[in-house]
Amino acid sequence: MKEISIEEIRSMGTKVKENHDWYRYRDYYYLITRRRMDGPLQIITKTRHLVIDEISNSYKFLTIDGMSTILHIGGCTTIVMSPLLSEIIPFRDEFFICPTSDGTQKELRRGSMLFASADDFYRMKNGVFVGVSDGIHTILKMDEKKSMKNGKKSKSKWKLEVDEDGNLMEFVDNKEWRKL
Repeated sequence: MKEISIEEIRSMGTKVKENHDWYRYRDYYYLITRRRMDGPLQIITKTRHLVIDEISNSYKFLTIDGMSTILHIGGCTTIVMSPLLSEIIPFRDEFFICPTSDGTQKELRRGSMLFASADDFYRMKNGVFVGVSDGIHTILKMDEKKSMKNGKKSKSKWKLEVDEDGNLMEFVDNKEWRKL
């Protein structure tokens, strides 16, 4: 069987999205790009399962063995030890939520950095998440130095919203909204 050429894929295949270098050809997706600006075009990888998320400017695909996922977001490529593409949730601010390698909890990550593990996470706005473990809710907030700080905690379920100015608000005593 002859090897498929880059020219064949590009001419007979279909470009998946306009701003991405992925092509669909013969039941596979091919990433064709230059490793260096002045280098030749190369087939970087191929996969049968690809998800491109234009909102978070990311893409994810299964590894060859199908046991983990490659996620590319914010110029960073990382391996997530989960074969379920739908369980990896990328965001515009380059954070993503994914299952832990044993699948018992979730992780809040950015690039290769792990910020927190919890039973579940909720995203409130860019850089602000609520982690929930054993009924304890904790606000996780990225500061100006790009490090994550633990904020207020609650033993009960919070009613939180983001107002039109981007402020995080909590509902207090079932009566009024207060800025956090």
